[in-house]
Amino acid sequence: MYAIYNSSGRPNGIMPNVTDEIATKLPMQYILFDGEPPEVPQGHQLVVNWETKEVGTEPSPTPPKSPQEVELDELKNEISVLRTTVNYLLGL
Repeated sequence: MYAIYNSSGRPNGIMPNVTDEIATKLPMQYILFDGEPPEVPQGHQLVVNWETKEVGTEPSPTPPKSPQEVELDELKNEISVLRTTVNYLLGL
C-alpha cells in the first residue's frame, strides 16, 4: 500500500510502503492506494484521478521560452550554419 498527498487536488509526493499502523496516523490529505507506487520517469509528473483512484504519469509541460531564449536558439542555429559553410569552403 502507498499514499499520495492531495494538495488541493494536485498530487504532491508518494509515500511508499505504508503499513496499516502508519495509515491510521496519516492526515486526511493522504489518500491510500493498494499495490506498488508507480515509477515517475524523469521529465514526467504524477497524475491522479482522485475519484476513480487511477494513478499514472504524463510528460511534464515545458514552459514557454522567453524572448531571450528564442533569440539565443536562433543565434546558435546561425553559428552552426556558418560553421558548416566555413568547413565546406575550407574542404574540411
